[in-house]
Amino acid sequence: MAIIQFISKYIRSINISLMKQKIILISLIKLVIIIILITSPNFANAYSNEWVEVPSSEYGRQYWDKLTIKYIQDKIVRVTTKFIPFKTAEKKEFIYETDIDCSKNLYKDISINGIKELGAEWLGSNQDKLIEGLINQVCTSEIK
Repeated sequence: MAIIQFISKYIRSINISLMKQKIILISLIKLVIIIILITSPNFANAYSNEWVEVPSSEYGRQYWDKLTIKYIQDKIVRVTTKFIPFKTAEKKEFIYETDIDCSKNLYKDISINGIKELGAEWLGSNQDKLIEGLINQVCTSEIK
């Protein structure tokens, strides 16, 4: 906030109309916000992906992001996944944050498209080739 106050005082000291001062101030505030967002680690990670495809099924294609995999607990990892269904009227993809228990071959989706799944429960693959491929690949990858 100190930067914005400094910029505001500086703009008021320049001999220009009030409307131009407001336009300049708003533009500079937007610029500061953009710089903060771009330089934050979460923003940079949002656009850095290394998608790995699991074998597809008749339902669609499944990917997991190598750059997001991390240990949550012993033998439990969290990873960002993406599912693109074949049978939809529009091209749509679903982004999941998934926990995988590698010791029990279970998974739970803790968020779907950024919306937290409250009360998510551990599930087996139920012979779903996409889930089986995901669990197998993630659990046998080198986890950072």
